Amino acid sequence: SKSRSSANMKSLLLLCAAFLWSACSAQSGDELTVCSDMDAMLTGGENAREGRVELCYQNLWWSVCDDLWGAEESRVLCRQLGFSADGARPLRYTLSYLRTPNTSPFLLDDVQCTGEEESLLNCSHAGLMNHDCYPSEQVGTLCEPEGFSCEDGDLRLVKGETEYEGIVEICESNQFWSICNDDSWDSREAQVVCSRLGFGREDAIATENAAEVFGPAGGPIQAGGYQCSGLEGSLTSCLRYTTNPFYFLFCDLLFFNPREGGVLCKPPNTTNVTCDNGVIRLANGRLPSEGRVELCYNGEWGTVCEDDWGEEDASVVCRQIGYGSEGSVIALASSFGEGAKYIFLNRLLCEGNETSLLDCPSDGLGDGVFFCDHSEDAGVVCPDPASQCEDGAVWLVGGETPNEGRVEMCFGNHTGTVCHDDFHTKEASVVCRQLGYPTEGSIPIHRAYFGEGVGVIFLDDLECAGNETGLVECQHRGLGVTNCGHNRDVGVICQAENASCSNGDIVLRDGTGPHSGRVEVCFNGRWGTVCDDNWDSYDAAVVCAQLNYSSENAVAVYSSYFGEGTGPIFLDDVGCSLENETILVECFRPNDPGVSNCEHSEDAGVFCSIPSQSCYNGELRLVDGSTDLEGRLEICVDGSWSTVCDNLWSQDDAAVACRQLGFAATDAAPLSGAFFGPGTGDIFADSFSCYGKEQKLLDCFHRRAHTEACRHTQDAGVICKKTPCEPGEVRLVGGQIPSEGRVELCVDEVFGTVCDDSFDSADATIVCRQLGYHGDPSVVLPRAFFGQGTGLIALQALHCLGNESTLLDCPTQDSSCYHWEDVSVLCQSENATAICRNGDLRLTDGSAAFEGNVEICFNGNWGTICRYNWDQNDARVVCNHLGYGRDGALAVAWPGYFPAAQNSLVFLSGVQCSGTEESLLECEGTDPSLNYCPTNADAGVVCKAPNSTGLSCESGGVRLSERSSGIVEVCVNGQWGLVCAGPYLPWGDDEAGVVCRQLGFVGGVGLEVATSGYANTFFRYIDCKGMDNSSLLLDCPNSGLRPNLDCNRLAAAATCKLLCDDGDARLVNAVDANEGTVEVCMGEEWRMMCDVAWDNRDASVLCFSLGYQGKGAVAVRGSFFGPSEAGVSTQGFNCSGDELHLSNCPASFYNCSASAVAGVICPVLFGECNTSEVRLVGGAHVYEGRVEVCINGHWGSVCDDRWDFYDAMVICRQLGYTQNGDPYAVNFGRYGSGYGTILLDEVSCTGNESNILQCRANDPGYHDCNSYNHAGVYCPFVESTCANGDIRLVGGESESEGRVEVCLKGAWGTVCHDRFKWGLEDARVVCNQLSYPPQGAALVPPGAYGPGEGPINFYHLTCHGSEQRLLQCTESPFVSFRCNHGVDAGVVCINNQVEVCVEGVVRLVGGATGNQGRVEVCRGNHFGTVCSEEWGSAEAQVVCSQLSYSTDGAVAVKAGFFRPGVGSIEMRNVSCVGTETSLLNCAHSGTGNQECSHLDDVGVICQLPKGECSHGEVRMVDGLDGYSGRVQVCVGGAWGTVCAVGWDSADAAVVCRSIGAEPTGARGTSIPNDGTSSVPVFLEGVSCNGTEEALIDCLPSSVSPGALGCPTLQDAGAICGEIACGKPGMRLEGGVNSYSGRLAVCGEGLEYGSVCGKDFSSKDANYVCAALGYAKQGGFVLSSAVFGEGRGAVYQLTTRCPEPSPSCMFDYKDISMDCGHESDVSLLCPVPGKQNCTLGDVRLAGSDSASRGRLEVCLYGQWGTVCDDAWSNQGAKVVCKQLKLPTEDARAVYGDSEDSFGPGAGPILLDDVKCAGDEEHVLSCPLSIAAHDCTHKEDVGVVCEEVSEPTAANTVTGRAGNSEMTVTIVVPVVVVIVLLLLVVVVIAVIVLFVRRAKRSDGFNFNLMSKKSDVDAEVSLSDKNL
Repeated sequence: SKSRSSANMKSLLLLCAAFLWSACSAQSGDELTVCSDMDAMLTGGENAREGRVELCYQNLWWSVCDDLWGAEESRVLCRQLGFSADGARPLRYTLSYLRTPNTSPFLLDDVQCTGEEESLLNCSHAGLMNHDCYPSEQVGTLCEPEGFSCEDGDLRLVKGETEYEGIVEICESNQFWSICNDDSWDSREAQVVCSRLGFGREDAIATENAAEVFGPAGGPIQAGGYQCSGLEGSLTSCLRYTTNPFYFLFCDLLFFNPREGGVLCKPPNTTNVTCDNGVIRLANGRLPSEGRVELCYNGEWGTVCEDDWGEEDASVVCRQIGYGSEGSVIALASSFGEGAKYIFLNRLLCEGNETSLLDCPSDGLGDGVFFCDHSEDAGVVCPDPASQCEDGAVWLVGGETPNEGRVEMCFGNHTGTVCHDDFHTKEASVVCRQLGYPTEGSIPIHRAYFGEGVGVIFLDDLECAGNETGLVECQHRGLGVTNCGHNRDVGVICQAENASCSNGDIVLRDGTGPHSGRVEVCFNGRWGTVCDDNWDSYDAAVVCAQLNYSSENAVAVYSSYFGEGTGPIFLDDVGCSLENETILVECFRPNDPGVSNCEHSEDAGVFCSIPSQSCYNGELRLVDGSTDLEGRLEICVDGSWSTVCDNLWSQDDAAVACRQLGFAATDAAPLSGAFFGPGTGDIFADSFSCYGKEQKLLDCFHRRAHTEACRHTQDAGVICKKTPCEPGEVRLVGGQIPSEGRVELCVDEVFGTVCDDSFDSADATIVCRQLGYHGDPSVVLPRAFFGQGTGLIALQALHCLGNESTLLDCPTQDSSCYHWEDVSVLCQSENATAICRNGDLRLTDGSAAFEGNVEICFNGNWGTICRYNWDQNDARVVCNHLGYGRDGALAVAWPGYFPAAQNSLVFLSGVQCSGTEESLLECEGTDPSLNYCPTNADAGVVCKAPNSTGLSCESGGVRLSERSSGIVEVCVNGQWGLVCAGPYLPWGDDEAGVVCRQLGFVGGVGLEVATSGYANTFFRYIDCKGMDNSSLLLDCPNSGLRPNLDCNRLAAAATCKLLCDDGDARLVNAVDANEGTVEVCMGEEWRMMCDVAWDNRDASVLCFSLGYQGKGAVAVRGSFFGPSEAGVSTQGFNCSGDELHLSNCPASFYNCSASAVAGVICPVLFGECNTSEVRLVGGAHVYEGRVEVCINGHWGSVCDDRWDFYDAMVICRQLGYTQNGDPYAVNFGRYGSGYGTILLDEVSCTGNESNILQCRANDPGYHDCNSYNHAGVYCPFVESTCANGDIRLVGGESESEGRVEVCLKGAWGTVCHDRFKWGLEDARVVCNQLSYPPQGAALVPPGAYGPGEGPINFYHLTCHGSEQRLLQCTESPFVSFRCNHGVDAGVVCINNQVEVCVEGVVRLVGGATGNQGRVEVCRGNHFGTVCSEEWGSAEAQVVCSQLSYSTDGAVAVKAGFFRPGVGSIEMRNVSCVGTETSLLNCAHSGTGNQECSHLDDVGVICQLPKGECSHGEVRMVDGLDGYSGRVQVCVGGAWGTVCAVGWDSADAAVVCRSIGAEPTGARGTSIPNDGTSSVPVFLEGVSCNGTEEALIDCLPSSVSPGALGCPTLQDAGAICGEIACGKPGMRLEGGVNSYSGRLAVCGEGLEYGSVCGKDFSSKDANYVCAALGYAKQGGFVLSSAVFGEGRGAVYQLTTRCPEPSPSCMFDYKDISMDCGHESDVSLLCPVPGKQNCTLGDVRLAGSDSASRGRLEVCLYGQWGTVCDDAWSNQGAKVVCKQLKLPTEDARAVYGDSEDSFGPGAGPILLDDVKCAGDEEHVLSCPLSIAAHDCTHKEDVGVVCEEVSEPTAANTVTGRAGNSEMTVTIVVPVVVVIVLLLLVVVVIAVIVLFVRRAKRSDGFNFNLMSKKSDVDAEVSLSDKNL
């Protein structure tokens, strides 16, 4: 009570004092001011809206104290005063009227408002007159006028005397703030501000302390931190440091004189032109002939948007204002500053010949400009005849010598500059050549090094080859097309004459070797040094790369580390970015060469990395600590470890060291005085100066250690700490609620951000699921939506599937990322579930459920979508998402079509979908932050009505007012409407063609028709240019539905052409389908038939071709059924009645009128089939074939669109076949193309129907298929050896893994592991079908379980993962040439059986032999794998010893060597000494899969007790002399081969060196391996550099021992080089393997030369092949120089041997004068060993006939196809001759023709075959072997003779040379029957003869051989018979 009475007394005293003050201050005769309590006013300001706050109480005015006063209190006060609460802000104490001590006492203190109160009296405060304030603490406020609003990023200038100067204020959160000038505020920011305000960028000036120039603004100050290039459209587009460390120093600490940013803009400059409608003027140009384009309309000037702005538009402007149009140059992106107020035109489409810009098509005045702003104002540069310079001329400006300066050039008599983007050495050399200087040593100089130019920037993004004579010859974006400002003007320094070094060259001097030293650079023939100011590792990396060292781990050193240089210091403040610099002088630097403030004591140097170093530059380690977190710090420099001196050693230095070591940077403890003991060796640096944020210690500035300053007693140490987070842990930071924020991921126990590159909804789903939210739907927010993170960027370019446990489980790839690319996510929060889910859509404000404004849900709230970029593709996604389907979806992007949305939230803007996405969240432009949208600009859709029954038309349909011509109408949800046409609108032939094709015609002509009286006009335009023939009208880009559309009474119309194919016939003008006027298609047009000579024979042929019975057809004449709209043909027919089509009949010609046209009445249908019957045609058995269905008595085929397993099931059931497995749906016309009509298309059965016509399908006869799209089936047959569709796993270690084999057509076959198709979904279907859990399916590498046998049943299989059977998956038509049994697919199905084993036991799994395999160890009664990054020989020795193998030769096999395991990973990071008795005794990190996957499983290969070879030994087999042949390598005591994938000459050189042969000239070859060899494939992907001593020293990218095989079935081979040759030497050169090539022999001078092929025969080839160690027969001579021309002498070869022999001797005669290298002999020798075919054989495959088929040829023991390039009928004749088939009618069949024999499989062996026709064999023709540019679609075929009916033979094989030819032909059935009858007769005669002889006991036949006189006695008895 005492304190309360004291406060009351204080208040009373203050009130008395106020009354006394009021009375005493009143002048004589004054009246006291009367006011009401809590009235408010602002005093002392420039107007009534700003000033000191005063309140009325007891008829007195009182002040308010500024304690706690802020924006909310200002809002309440301004509302109380009648001003806008928005934008209200407190004024700072910098204003003079606030600094003057008040004379009014304080009424209120500590005022706190929510911002919604009506009066300050309603706010909380300390009590009336209760305060602790000084007189100088009075508060001020600034209010905005009523109705004020601003949008983030809006700018204004205040306190200036003119509109183009003042303090800059920017709108943020609906309030204007001045901007802190934190020393980053300069001319670049001023350019952005002035351009945004419409004054242009040119001459913009930044005022450093605007408060001193204009007076303080007084309002709140934003932290600033803007980093602009000068080209941005607004400050918000600039980079910005949101946490500004300088704000406190410059704008908060200096509270009485804050540094506010201001600008002085260039006053507007416009030509003095009278403003009349359509008048053009140019503004802000240097000359009258250039500037921003401004157009007058209704007395106002406005600009033109640059969208689609081009040269044609610019030429119209130039012509309109009186300049020539030739040479006019467009200028984009506000090159002449930003305009103000209006933008009148957008998307102009001038042709260039218009007289006024208003004559050009556009979106209309004011239309389409909602999303343009003045940063997109268009400009022009018109040709100015007053100036004179040559177009394309260049010169240099601003340099000290003539050979350097800013590049300027001329166009249209205007001068301008060139942008430095992509301007490098090649571009600089072109400039120097053009100016007459040498091109070598040309240096590009970036960033306006020689000063900023003026005028237009003519060229940008230049790309020169370097040999151009002028800069304009290089590729570029287009004249005047640029996104650059003059701060990026490029300069050039050309090489001076007679210079001793080239400009830009660098050398390293006084280093420890050529890879280190002081950096010196050449300019104008002199060497000079580089100053170390700003010198860092980026600069060092560019230096090392320029000197051809690795740029990685380059070390920058400072302070003349390598001693002081002499001469000039050429470069200072170098700043390389590593983005595109190739030489040091391309890096940024602010000064001219030679200008610096440095001494030679600051010379910069580098250490470059070299491969031989034992540690990499900059690597750190901690030594002699008690844990791995502490120790003496040692750093690797130049390949050796050095300590660091403790001088100035600080916590920031220690933090950087700990961060680099992977520990936490926080709380790092620096230790000095050799705390962990003194080190030895060098001391690298005596001090480091780190800021604490660097990633590596060498990124910090440091000084070289000197022995007099540092000793090892001063070695620095550090203690680091780990951060408390688990690897893979995620968190969301910066959001307002827990379910949103920036994604941060724990990696190496430190949280880091995640880059938004490739980050999509699948990645977001993992984050949200990991945090316990709904995984789907999750929203991705890119570009640091919740603020930029700091420190580590943990992951970049993620590629998750969505089912991973953590982000660390996803694949990643390297990319360049910054913290402004930090990704954020929005998870589905729990409390939003009941309302809506993220990404949900709904339609509002429409008249039906399927139309309206589109709204989308985010975090439980509905919001609209802005119509910017909204189009039909977006509408398709919305309608499909809502269940209405994609077809017929229409976009509504114009105001007024639907009522304005009531929802004020705008969530999305600029959505860009492809139309195929399942959700809008998958589309681009779905960032909820991009939500700016004008009023009433909501996006809408009209979807196709779900049920069109009762509607007058179906959405998307079209019609014409007449049958084939007239006004075009389009249906939108039951209503017909028009499309506008007229000038500047795109309606034409393209659009009419789409309409006509949609109506069934062939095409059409677009027309414009005047019309009136139509209720609806839907589309302002529809543009179908570039659309394909299958498009519908509403598939074309269009204006979207627009309300109240006025077409100026011009509507779109079309005249259609009738659709037909030559030879087609039809009946018209009759009620019944079997009669009518005859029309025949001729020249793709329907024509009526003339009735002259028209008779019943013609009629019968016509009726038969139409599917009716020919017999009984009646011909009628005299236009009996009336003429049609078609013309009359002059052609008639004279049929015999037996023809199939009218086109087969002889033709005759007559002249007829429309009154004399033919008609026909066809008889009843054949009656040979009933509707819905089906049959199978063209198959090898009755239960397979092409499906044909009967409709109305016609047989026709079925198109394979959507043809699948369920359709096949209905067909097989309908045909009554027993279900012995799954039916197989066969696509792509594999049972032939058929000859009848395609009756059904888009068939979709459920599988339960009783016949095919009960399935959903298109109307009969309606299809879009060709002859290759006929559907077929294979029905499971009861006699099959396996059930169709059954699968099994073969070759695995258990029944739950192995090679996938599927039963198809009664035979087991494999599945190709195609890298594009076979995936985890397919494996899940396999496991599920085999009754294993599908989620346990795992993929294995191709061929992991060895090659299969028999057919490859599936090449490209695509499953979704939900199918129950493999045959329910879809199959691609393409047969991959990559598929062979070496890449057969396999799977592992994880079962749940538990193994029982002894703790610690190890075993080897998955190896080819018992001594090798994946290591598995027993823990807890089950085996698991081992994962270890440090797996080495010591660990391998322990495993081998534990398995009782010798430890000698034990090989450690790292991840990927053997097939990945399954189940648990039992040991991680194993580290053994090598003497342990069990692997469990080695140090390890325990169990678990947290850091490993089975892709990291390790293995060993132990040495066999009696191995046949030593580990690493190599040899060559199957060769001539041990120095060529197939390479084999010894692993674990056994020999194995090397896969030829990636094998090259460098690998071959290592092999040759290791066996003692000459490596120089060694060649790598590939040798076929059919997969049946008992020798395993040990290595794949070997990559040697050629200098290694042994093959095992090369590190293969992947190794595949044992059963994994080689996917190409090609073994590596080698041919070692020779220094000289010795007679009688010969070899094959240049071939694709060791037994093919150009024949070379050892001639004079012991040098190899070629052999002339003019008289070289097949016999000679056999002699040579035998001498080379191959077979004595079967050698083949190819056309001359197939393997290229040789070198040296050309010899004639003769043999001394009577027959081919390996020891055969030859004589050589030099005939170089008579025979050139173009005649060099090329040979093919037989492949060693048993082969599948004979060299040179040919065969015809893929046909039912023996005399026709796809050509296949045998090379290297395998069959392959021939490409049709250059193939001709002459080649076909040679093939038929080789096959001993008729050649008279031989013809070539090409791969893309209709009668081709389909694509083959295996390799494409021959290309460019050019036969003359007289060759005996195909290989004798000129050709190309192995090298081709073809696919199997180009496989060639041959027809030797036409066959009227196919026989059962399918393959003919012809042997080359004198070999016999075998032809397999099925004997006709009649001949077989006759032969059987003859056999029966003979048997009957024998039986009768025997019965007659039955009386005797037996009888004998004595047969005397005439040749040998040997008697043979044959006894026959009853018993014998």
